[in-house]
Amino acid sequence: MKKIIKKIVNNKTLYDLLKQIYYSLNSPKDFLLKIFYFKNKDIKQNENFLNENSFDISKIKKTLIKHKLSYHDKNLSWHYHLFAGLSQKFSNITILEIGTYDGSFANFLSKIFKDSKIFTCDLPVTDQNYLNYYNRSNKYIFDRILRKRKKNLNRINIKFLEINSNSILKHSPIDKFDLIWIDGDHLNPQVSNDILNCLKLLKKGCIMCCDDILMNAYKSEYVSMDSYKTLLKLEKNKKIINSFIIKRARHTNIFLKKFISYSKKI
Repeated sequence: MKKIIKKIVNNKTLYDLLKQIYYSLNSPKDFLLKIFYFKNKDIKQNENFLNENSFDISKIKKTLIKHKLSYHDKNLSWHYHLFAGLSQKFSNITILEIGTYDGSFANFLSKIFKDSKIFTCDLPVTDQNYLNYYNRSNKYIFDRILRKRKKNLNRINIKFLEINSNSILKHSPIDKFDLIWIDGDHLNPQVSNDILNCLKLLKKGCIMCCDDILMNAYKSEYVSMDSYKTLLKLEKNKKIINSFIIKRARHTNIFLKKFISYSKKI
């Protein structure tokens, strides 16, 4: 039994899900309402956003298929759908990604924005914060991620910056970007620092998107409402206009629903 409990605690996704189930059971009425949750409503909500912003859904599907991704994959984050849509509207632009991880998304960006330049940054591999996440203190996992990152970033239109994103204003290779994707640390103070710094680097009228937005008071060691609160404050101060799409369309949204922000600089 102790081994089973240890495995659950060490599995962050499973642990977070079980916590959400527990909290839901403490409110039987809410739990019963959520039982009748349908993921198609999430898809419809996201598609309403795409239509309202003049994205061609049929072209998004074709782009995803071309890159061996499925539009209806419950495990595929909709930032792939979103940026596939943005690639219909923009070309020959500059893109900044905060949080490279294994380089998969930067690689995807480099292919759908062929005439654009992608800059992606992540912590130095010697940084303790880098080692603390995604089990990278495990040498096997550490080496595997770096091998995959090296392969994914081996594209002519990708430039990798091995820096702490707190210093992005100092080390940014260009003054302004057309499109920014923030997927680094999702807790304060880091996530707010990233949002504020990236806003300074974003051209007026251009788009900044953030991953893993929560709209409720739930908090874990990985995710919280911090980014959402910062984005709302910036909108209140008339710096940006926010929209949100649901990160993944799947039944586990019953317990914890994450969003992706879409913010236009005013």
